[in-house]
Amino acid sequence: MMRCRFLPAVLLALAVGAVPAVSEPADGLPGSAGLADPPPLELDLKTAVELALVSNRDIESAYLGRVTQEYGLRVAEDQFRPDLTINADRSTGRSGDPLNRVEVDSTTMNPTLSLLVPTGGRVLFTWANRRDASSAGATQYRSGLDLSFVQPLLSGGGVSVTRAPLRLARINERSNVLTLKSTINSTITQVITAYRNLLLQERRFEIVERSLARAKTLLETNRAMIEAGRMARQDIVQTEADVSQRELDFVVAQNTLDSARLALLDILDIDPETRFRLTDTLRLEDIGDLEFESAYAVALANRPNYLQALLQTEVAEINLRLAKNRRLWRLDANLTASLGGDSDAGYRSAFRDLEDDPGDYRAGLQLTVPFGDLSLKQGVISARVAQRRQALSLEELRETLRIDIQDQVRSIKNLREQVDLAERAAELAAQQLDVEKLKLAQGRSTNFQVLNLEDQLISAQIGEVSAEVNYLNALTRLDEALGTTMDTWGVPFEVRRYAPEAVLRDRADWETRQ
Repeated sequence: MMRCRFLPAVLLALAVGAVPAVSEPADGLPGSAGLADPPPLELDLKTAVELALVSNRDIESAYLGRVTQEYGLRVAEDQFRPDLTINADRSTGRSGDPLNRVEVDSTTMNPTLSLLVPTGGRVLFTWANRRDASSAGATQYRSGLDLSFVQPLLSGGGVSVTRAPLRLARINERSNVLTLKSTINSTITQVITAYRNLLLQERRFEIVERSLARAKTLLETNRAMIEAGRMARQDIVQTEADVSQRELDFVVAQNTLDSARLALLDILDIDPETRFRLTDTLRLEDIGDLEFESAYAVALANRPNYLQALLQTEVAEINLRLAKNRRLWRLDANLTASLGGDSDAGYRSAFRDLEDDPGDYRAGLQLTVPFGDLSLKQGVISARVAQRRQALSLEELRETLRIDIQDQVRSIKNLREQVDLAERAAELAAQQLDVEKLKLAQGRSTNFQVLNLEDQLISAQIGEVSAEVNYLNALTRLDEALGTTMDTWGVPFEVRRYAPEAVLRDRADWETRQ
């Protein structure tokens, strides 16, 4: 797989399934004598789409963003797993006068296990160990077990409230995946549009080139007619001017063709010096009877921004529930239990001494009543307003989507009719020009009439190709509007490319896709 803006021609050939043959180095350049340019690479539309998926930098950047996004979900899912922390301390000191100085050395090590339960309660278990050594006496060891449990009963309590951050993280992850899909759909659409635009400019260049050839042929015919005395010498000026204009059109068409080629290369993010030959043609597919209601239903089920709006509606509901919960009084149930043992024979002896400790056990309630805190009311007001605004936004999006799909369906049907009319117009223009040339050869027409019909033929032929491209691009835009671009082109959806663990250990192979 490759992903590099300046991709060597040989590697690009491997990507598109064509390996250029490299000949012997040419004379004149050190180290490359006789090196011939590789032949143009054959590139069809399907391959162009596949190449963009592995080389386009916007897509690559989106996949890099997925590394942090995915790990954010892991962090949220980790909240109900136990956390272990170890606190250790070592201190030394001296006290007393110079004749009776006492040196003290203290060491503590307290492993603590913390666990959040789905009801909102938190369990803390600590194993406290302490060693006190004094120059004035024996070394004392203490080992103790402390267990506490705090369960919010009002504010901060309840399964729905406790699991809300996890639900929000999962919703955010689904939204991030939809954003990635939207980026891929948009890039595919850009590639397809750029590819067809290059096809259009190639056809336009061919039309202009043929037109220039016909103009030069007509000029030779006029010269022959002047020599035969069948045309006045001043009448050839118009034909000569037409040839000059066709030559200018040829240069402009060539420049436009080069710009279209570079535009496609820019989207593919490959070497701008790459030369290729487009193998696809403008194939008009029969899509049958395109119904608006069925297309609209597909859009509601697949369009990423609409699905994201549905997710944001759920987020607004969760935020309102949390804001209401924060306004409640704080009532916590507390349970604690402690056991301790002392010994001068080491930690093991102190730990065994726990059996003789009756322990300290407590249970209680703690109530906190907030008064005058307007921020709590503000939170509920803001959440209610946000929920209502999200509902209005969803309704507006649904209506906009309906109008957009309806307009695109109507436009596609109209553009299909334009294609048929443009094809017929091009055929008639070609026939009309042929008839007029025969009349000119018989002396029954003029250069002006022939050149005028030549302009009409060029316009009709370019109009035919433009109509075909516009129609096909309209189908592609409808695909993106429905959210089915990847399905249409058979592109498998890859949720991630890089593992967070590899990034953490600095072992991510960023170059594997180049």
